[in-house]
Amino acid sequence: MRAAGPVAGDVGVAFVGAGAFARGVLLPLFQGRPGISLRRVATAHGLTAFDAQRKFGFKDAGTEAGDVLADPLVHLVCIATRHDAHAALVVDALRAGKHVFVEKPLAIDESQLRTVESAAASSTGVLLVGFNRRFSPLAAAMRGAIEGRGPIVANYRVNAGALPPGHWLNDPEVGGGRIIGEGCHFVDFLAYLTGDAVIDSVEARCAGAARARAGRRHPARLLDGSVGQILYTAKGDPALGKERVEVHAGGASVVLDDFRSVEIVSGGKRRKIGAGGKGHAEEIAALLAAVKAGGPSPIALASLVATTRATLRVHEAISRAD
Repeated sequence: MRAAGPVAGDVGVAFVGAGAFARGVLLPLFQGRPGISLRRVATAHGLTAFDAQRKFGFKDAGTEAGDVLADPLVHLVCIATRHDAHAALVVDALRAGKHVFVEKPLAIDESQLRTVESAAASSTGVLLVGFNRRFSPLAAAMRGAIEGRGPIVANYRVNAGALPPGHWLNDPEVGGGRIIGEGCHFVDFLAYLTGDAVIDSVEARCAGAARARAGRRHPARLLDGSVGQILYTAKGDPALGKERVEVHAGGASVVLDDFRSVEIVSGGKRRKIGAGGKGHAEEIAALLAAVKAGGPSPIALASLVATTRATLRVHEAISRAD
């Protein structure tokens, strides 16, 4: 295994996978950025890769991830494939001596997670999962308002909306299901608010007759005494907005409204912060700074693994209940 380390010149970036999210959100954050060289893009279908090359200016395009990993001028591999391929690509990239950014989830089962954990523990490469919400300026304001106030009590309501029938995310072998595929975002955010306290236990329940598709409530307990509840539903009206987080700690209350604003109530006074955003730009900036310096990762490996493992346990609990 070649060791990843600091990058002296331009950071050579490659993408494995270039679907709608990569094209619409991630790649524009790399394109034209000083100190970045878009080296390679590899997708399952060659036409997709060549189209991404044309649009974003990659130097090479193809269908083989192996060509990406063998390129000595690629320092950072960004993985944006469907979920079932994430873990194996992360392991291969780390073993090839690359820094790695992977869209969530890190793994869709425990076996995959253990393999990633082992590879990452023996690698000097930066590994970051796309838990962008914790990088939002609103997230920082929220954590700052409750920091040092002791254990938190949090409620995270996610009005996720319905997926079309047959969507790949609901395929357990490909997407892992919505809890694994998206729910990890919300587990990570609650962990972030506690300063990444260790998640001690989780519980999961489904509501209604169509339990697997309706509402899900996921209380999580952390070793610092904090308790967080995630209510994840596909049954709400989309006009409501997707996400609302309410946190209480040590006499302070903070409410995050759909990553558009944060209201802080403390000492009988109210303060509202309106700078929105889900943290994608800040996440990529932190990633590139870490890669340039050779580490550490903006999110510790222990936190990435704990969030993924807790999410898998929630999924398992729901599956048993069904």
